[in-house]
Amino acid sequence: MVDTLEIFDRLKRAEVPEPAARELSKILRETLDGTEQVLATKADLASVRADLAAMESRIKAEVKADIIKWVAGMLVAQAALIKLI
Repeated sequence: MVDTLEIFDRLKRAEVPEPAARELSKILRETLDGTEQVLATKADLASVRADLAAMESRIKAEVKADIIKWVAGMLVAQAALIKLI
């Protein structure tokens, strides 16, 4: 939560004219009220890291399987070509 009165007071102490300080405080409050502030905890970040690590493992396994299939297919094709020659 933002203390707009404190912001207003600080602006006044910085010699910002009162109408401008009031308007800046209102703009800040309206801006912050219109946005949802979401903060991630360490537990949230750890969960995301674990999910990413699991996804990375699955992707690596899929890529390995695809490479093995491709190589096996090429070996079969090569053997067929050798028999034809």
